[in-house]
Amino acid sequence: MAVFASGLLIWAGHAQARELRDQLDELSTTHGFTVKGLERLGEAPAREVDGALAERLEGLLAGFGHVLVRDASGRIEQVVIAGRNAPTPTGGLRAKLDDRGSQRMVQALLVGHGEQTETALIVDTGATTVVLPMSMIKTLGLSPSELQDGWSQTANGKVKGKHARLRAVRVGDAEVEDVAVMFIPDRKLGGSKLLGMSFLERFNFTFDDERGEIVLHPR
Repeated sequence: MAVFASGLLIWAGHAQARELRDQLDELSTTHGFTVKGLERLGEAPAREVDGALAERLEGLLAGFGHVLVRDASGRIEQVVIAGRNAPTPTGGLRAKLDDRGSQRMVQALLVGHGEQTETALIVDTGATTVVLPMSMIKTLGLSPSELQDGWSQTANGKVKGKHARLRAVRVGDAEVEDVAVMFIPDRKLGGSKLLGMSFLERFNFTFDDERGEIVLHPR
């Protein structure tokens, strides 16, 4: 016979620590839902979590990949447990990569003077600065007085453009202020935008291909 006392499961006169899967098994019986993947919890200990059923399940399964499956009325009919979440790697600032063939791209927040925008940039260590199409000058709120004539060496040769500075560029968790940028005619870029060394030189960086991320360590 088994009884519960102070979070312990008592079997035949000896105490055994209660496990998380015991709690979920009881909840599933009480509330009429099924649980898939209980074995993936291992020997995780029981937890004290109060609240409505969904809140309790979310609290109990914090740290585990899981899905609460609901029926048409919104009632929880199944809980699917995928396994324990991988620990978050320590060290470095991270941003997601979008690989397109040989190109590695990141989402960046560009802050101009009074305006800001999000856009995808190609990580390009061969570009001296951030490189953007001229059509983005207005988008970023830059005035003519903030622009200087200049030249940029591209794969198609030397191109005349406009030098300026962005107030900040943010990529994932990494942010750099006062970043040099070169605007060149849209037709010369063919839709490409580059994250060059005026941002990247502030970091030692590596690519974590397993996680699909760029890892940036401030210098």
